[in-house]
Order: sequence, then structure tokens, then C-alpha cells
Amino acid sequence: MITKSIQRDTHISKPALHNRLMNYLVYNLQYAESYSLKLIMNYRQGGEQIFNILRLQ
Repeated sequence: MITKSIQRDTHISKPALHNRLMNYLVYNLQYAESYSLKLIMNYRQGGEQIFNILRLQ
């Protein structure tokens, strides 16, 4: 799963990764918190929608 590989490669916990992604989406990309949370929850369940958004940045 992608989440575990990112955690392993960066030596970061799942909650810390969640917080970093939320902060990036909300404060850097100016996304609404509710939309950011939806993207992150989709990612945590194996979805890749968040990567499509991050590639555009």
C-alpha cells in the first residue's frame, strides 16, 4: 500500500503523515478543510486521487 511505503521511506507515523498532508492542502493549496479531509481519507483507503492533484502543483 502506498501509505505504508511513504511512511517507511520518510520514517513518519500515519497520524503525522495525515497532519502534514492536511496542512499542505489547506495552507499551501488553499483547499477547504472538508475537501482536504475527503482527499486524505480516500488516500488512506488506497485511493490515488490526491496524487493527481499534487502532480498538478
